[in-house]
Amino acid sequence: SAARRWAVKGGGAVLDQGLFSAANFLVNILLARWLVPKEYGAFTVALSVFYLLASLHTAVLTEPMMVFGAGKYRARLHKYFRLLMWGHWGISAVMFFVLGAGALVLRSVPLSRALLGLAIATPFLLLLWFARRATYVELRPQWAVVGSGVNLLCLIAGLSVVYKFGRVSVFVALLTQAVAALVSSLVVIAALNLHQYGDQGLRFNNVLADHWSFGKWNVLSTLMYVMSGQVVFFLVPIYLGLENSAVIASILNIYRPVLLALNSLANILMVVFARSANQSDDLVPKRVFHAAALFGGGISLYAVVVSGFSDQIFWFVYNGKYIEHKFLLPVFGLMYSCSAITVVLLTFLKSSGRVRTVVPIYGVGVVLLVVTCVPFMVFAGVFGAALSMLLSYVATLVCAVAVIINLADK
Repeated sequence: SAARRWAVKGGGAVLDQGLFSAANFLVNILLARWLVPKEYGAFTVALSVFYLLASLHTAVLTEPMMVFGAGKYRARLHKYFRLLMWGHWGISAVMFFVLGAGALVLRSVPLSRALLGLAIATPFLLLLWFARRATYVELRPQWAVVGSGVNLLCLIAGLSVVYKFGRVSVFVALLTQAVAALVSSLVVIAALNLHQYGDQGLRFNNVLADHWSFGKWNVLSTLMYVMSGQVVFFLVPIYLGLENSAVIASILNIYRPVLLALNSLANILMVVFARSANQSDDLVPKRVFHAAALFGGGISLYAVVVSGFSDQIFWFVYNGKYIEHKFLLPVFGLMYSCSAITVVLLTFLKSSGRVRTVVPIYGVGVVLLVVTCVPFMVFAGVFGAALSMLLSYVATLVCAVAVIINLADK
């Protein structure tokens, strides 16, 4: 019975992320087909900026919510969620002004328009991220499924209208995403029923102190995690041009659905690990490594399939565009297999309160990436950038395994 319940919840998480992945996949694929490489490259750079800023939101708001919501504040969730909602809008306001200022000072027209659209879209995109994660804390991922489904339908309708009237651009695409995210967020927030129950004696200062104690190290670890995957998108335009940023994004798009699906399962794992942290030490040698092997094996299997059918995939997805770079698919497959295993191991460390330990693990990978990326790109172009990312991910995995084994021995 317990296994069946968790299978249903896990299935809901996968379906939620599948729908959410489909929405992101749809936007990226259509823009890759509709826009010239330079404009699509500007979109990928803006997306990297978003992920970098979103990592701050995740580190101080969403991930602590997954831990404290499943533990300390489990009996006072609705008041807790309401307080965090105020925190979301405060953080989003700062991001809006930072991105808006960046759009004003940039001289590159494609990048300037992309950042302006991102400034408007970011508060609503992050609101959807926050609302969906809140349903995981309550172990009700079915409402996240509803929200992701609404988001997908709104995007399909919005992009169809944009294309019909010939208004396709990075700026308009981001506005369309913002509207879809707002509508779907309202649906999920309504399902959370945040107005019920009273004050429940929960003070904002106490929540702030807890989130700061968790988030001050989590900010660094999350930033390094995002940088390990996004630094390349900042360096490639400088040394290889926006067109080559589009090349890397075209490979990433093919892996995006399965990556986002596995990330949704990681959200469930964080709640499970947090609830079990004080009950059993068996998680370290057994469940954690089993889950890590499952995640890594899933990515590896997917990589084998897409690499074997690379020609058909590039023609179907991009109408033959970027097909000359299909040789990068196995490299990215190995890279993301290492990343999936690492994410599971470090999710356990975070959920058990060892956030500080995560920072140097990611730090090793980021330093290696920064040191090797530019010389590798100079000698091998886009392949050099991919190889630098692979080395960084392998180094991070080795460090994570070493730390977990050391904990198990204790």
